[in-house]
Amino acid sequence: MSTVKTVVVSGAGTGIGRAVATRLVADGFHVTAVGRRKEPLDQLAAQAGERVSVIAADVSSELGALSVAAQVASANLACAGVVNAAG
Repeated sequence: MSTVKTVVVSGAGTGIGRAVATRLVADGFHVTAVGRRKEPLDQLAAQAGERVSVIAADVSSELGALSVAAQVASANLACAGVVNAAG
């Protein structure tokens, strides 16, 4: 397991989720930004730099949640926390 820890933020593309993700990055955290639409997530990553990983998924479904967990694990990141800001 990696020593790099990430905070998974759902709903990170817009609104409160985006604000939380931006604040966490500013505070030095790595963020895994999750949302249904990839374009706003990519915009966040372009602004925040390498401290943001992007996953387009709908975490309201079991398949979406499992996809996020699998991608975090395959990126060799340790989950330091989860913020559920999805609508």
